[in-house]
Formats: sequence, structure tokens, C-alpha cells
Amino acid sequence: MPHIPSGHVQMLPWSLSLHRLSSCKVAVATLAIFAHTSTAFIPSLSSQACPYLHGRSRCMLHGRASVFGSTHPAKNTQETPRRGHRGELLQMAERGSGAHTSTANYHINQYCNFECNFCFATFEDVLSDTGVPPMGLDHEKALKVVDEVCSCGEFTKINFAGGEPLFRPDLFTLLAKVKQHGLSTSIITNGYLITPEWVDSARGLVDQVGISVDSANPETRLRMGRAHKGRFPMTNKEYLGRAELLHSAGISLKINSVVTALNCDERMAPFINQLRAKRWKVFQALQVSGQNALDDKGVMCDADMYAKFQRNNACLEPSAVTTIFEDNDAMTGSYAMIDPFGRFFDNTRGRHYYSAPIFELGAAKAYAEITIDHDKFEARGGEYSIY
Repeated sequence: MPHIPSGHVQMLPWSLSLHRLSSCKVAVATLAIFAHTSTAFIPSLSSQACPYLHGRSRCMLHGRASVFGSTHPAKNTQETPRRGHRGELLQMAERGSGAHTSTANYHINQYCNFECNFCFATFEDVLSDTGVPPMGLDHEKALKVVDEVCSCGEFTKINFAGGEPLFRPDLFTLLAKVKQHGLSTSIITNGYLITPEWVDSARGLVDQVGISVDSANPETRLRMGRAHKGRFPMTNKEYLGRAELLHSAGISLKINSVVTALNCDERMAPFINQLRAKRWKVFQALQVSGQNALDDKGVMCDADMYAKFQRNNACLEPSAVTTIFEDNDAMTGSYAMIDPFGRFFDNTRGRHYYSAPIFELGAAKAYAEITIDHDKFEARGGEYSIY
């Protein structure tokens, strides 16, 4: 079972060589070490040597940037669009009735081993414009981002997303920093790397885990790209096993599902009942310029398709599960999001607009460069009890 426990990465011997690796998880951990000292090492690693380096960004090397880090980031070739610049901060949206966006969603990395064909957070633009590697910022900068966001007074919960955040070897250190500030923590993951060892390490650091699964049918998941390397979907038994691990550790379970043209006819609620999730969030696949192309891939979910999924599952709505349906309008402008380069961003105009980096400007000023509709956040049920 694949697992990269953060506590062991720093203890791996420098003498490890790829030809003696007994498993790909050690290869990934070894890459994390070499990334700080040698970028020449990365291109020599083939997909045969480490099949984890598949999925999004499996071939991305920007300049001398590697998948884990770079001492020489690629040079920006164009300016990343953002709402304002230093010294020209635009005001946040009016809070109206006093609503407040209490959760910051930090997309800690861009790399993912799944290849979902509807993904609206691919961040290809971030990698090409900033030179940040697919694994995101180095540890010190990522830690500074977390510290700044926790200290700014705006948020009570930090949610780590990706990419696939469980590939970050320092994830538990970042979670511990959030806990030191007294904030709640959550993670959105495809579930592939959840193991008994990972769950043991997560105890006391993770309040909620959201597993993304869009269908109760493995064949449908395969068609949607919700699969390792785009070819190997997890089985229902594997999802149920991971859910039980989280339940046994007292970690709250949420399920995130995206509705596209490929799964809009499905009755999925019975499977959600089996998973015993506390919360089920159902998104309408969102078209975001520069992130995805739903029309080109034939997976666009129009209002009628989304309504069909709601009807199919409303009568089966699990009694013990809070079900939240979020259409495109509810999803737009209602999230406080941070990209893999450590910048706040919004999606209010059909694409991503980025602030200056939090590690340079500070969280409060960077947050003022984007637009958040706090009333929308509250209306979609963004404020809720994890347990």
C-alpha cells in the first residue's frame, strides 16, 4: 500500500540509490531529498523507475525546476493576471449582512496521480508563469504561507487541497503549524495514499478528511479519469476501507463528488450511506478558462443534467448525512483559495485571478487583492460544524 510518512522522509540515508529501491514510495521520498541539492537528478528518473510520477505534471520540468523543488526556478514568460498589485490594493467585496469566509483552501501542490477530465484546479498556468514545481513551494515558504494565513485573523479553518496534498512529505508539519495557531484542519484527497500508518500520523492533527469520489461505479470513475495514472480506479472496497480507517481514528469524513455528463444519471446516495460520511458535497462541473475544457472533452454538465442528479439522489438522501448541492453560481466567488505558489486567487470572472505571493506581501494585504462574496460562502453552507 503506497504511503509516504513525513516523519521518515528526513531520516532516509543519503546513500540510497534508485537501483536498490524496494518500492516507489521510497523513490518519491528520495526525490524530496535530492530536490534540495540536485536538479540534474530528476530527469534521469523514468516512469518505469517510479510509476508514481504519472498523472498531472508527470512530464513537467520548467527550466531546471523538478517535481519537488528547484534552486533555479523557470523564468516567468508572462505576467499572471491578478486583481491588484502592491500599492494598488482593491477592496474586498462588501460583507453585506456580516457574513464571513472562515475557511482558507490552500492548494499546497499541483501534482496529482489521478487524471480527472473535469478538474478545475489544474494550475498549469501557475507552473508556467511562476516556475514553481508541481510539488509546490519549498518547505520554508509553504510554512510561512501557513503561518501568515493563520495569523491574519480572517480564518478559523485551513483546508489543504491539491493536486494531491498527501504527496507533500511535510504535510504533517504544516498541519501542526495550523494546530499551534488553534485553527481547525481539513484535507481534500483522492484517498489513494490513505493507509493505517497515515491515519495514525494524522491523529490529533487532522479534524476532517474529504475524499473525492464521483461515482459508485468503478467503470464510470475510469471514464471520468478518477483513477491512478488515469487507468486504475480504486475499488468500492478500497474506498470503504479508507472510510473505516478514518472513522476508527475519530476523523470526520466528508465526500466530494463532481457531476458531469458521464455520471449525471447515477443514484449514488446508497454508496454514500455505506461510507458513513458526515457531509456530502455535490458540485456541478465548473468550466474555468485556463484550467479545463469541459466542452472539448464532452463532459460539460448543464443545468438539466445537474438537476437530474439532484432528483436521482434527493429521494435517497442519507438521513445521517448533510448533503450540499453546489451549482456553478454557488461555487463562483465564494471560496478563499491559495494556489501552489502561495497566492490568494478567485474565480469570479470565469478564470483564476491571483494576488501577490503571501510569503512576500503578507496574508492580509494579499487577501485584499481578490474578491470574495462572503454572503455566498454562508449561503452555500460554508460555515458548519466538522463533528
